[in-house]
Amino acid sequence: MHTLTKILGELVSLFVDDGTLAATILIWVAFYGLLLQPLPMGSWQGPILFIGLAVILIENTRRAPPPYPPPQAGEGREGAG
Repeated sequence: MHTLTKILGELVSLFVDDGTLAATILIWVAFYGLLLQPLPMGSWQGPILFIGLAVILIENTRRAPPPYPPPQAGEGREGAG
């Protein structure tokens, strides 16, 4: 049973790498669909949806840790110069 749970967890991680990003997108799309779409906005519906998703992606990217740790003080390229 433990192996099956691990396999399902790996399968989900293939599609959802960051749970907060996926949850935030689902919340934004639900909010947009339930509350904003019925409003008379004309041709602004698409750009509003796009801008919201872009803001979510930018915010999530800014929160992400760097791909590698920054060099410590005193650690430089040896032999350079």
